[in-house]
Parts: sequence; structure tokens; C-alpha cells
Amino acid sequence: MVSYAIITTGPNREMRGVHDRMPAILPEKEERQWLAAADTGLLAPAPDGSLEAFQVSERVNSPKNDGPDIIDPVTTLGSFS
Repeated sequence: MVSYAIITTGPNREMRGVHDRMPAILPEKEERQWLAAADTGLLAPAPDGSLEAFQVSERVNSPKNDGPDIIDPVTTLGSFS
């Protein structure tokens, strides 16, 4: 069986205005360490300035909508890179 889980952490600067948590984003260089030991010390917010925020269509709120166009930017909220 193939499965996955989304592990959340507190928000970084970009996400703080959107929600009080965000997915933990594991840098590629730390993947082996995580897989070998499930090191929970790796589960931290993404570094400030590493993400870009933009508004998308409200169509994302329904699972019956699918396709890459539902996440096309509607309005830029800010670039933090």
C-alpha cells in the first residue's frame, strides 16, 4: 500500500497572514536523514523568504474541480524570495 501524510508546523512569515500552520517542507538535502531516523527536529517552518504567496481561484475549495488552471495566480500577494 502506498500512502503519505502531510505533517504541519507553525507558519513562516509568508504564511502567517494566511493560516496559523503550514506543511513542513523538507529540503531535499535532509530527505535521507528523515527517512533513516524520522528526525522530528527537521520539522520546522520553511525559512522566511523562501516562498511566494498569491491568490488563486475559489474553485480550489471543491474537490470536483481539477486541473492545473485552478491554481493559476489571480492576484499577487507578495514575493518573498
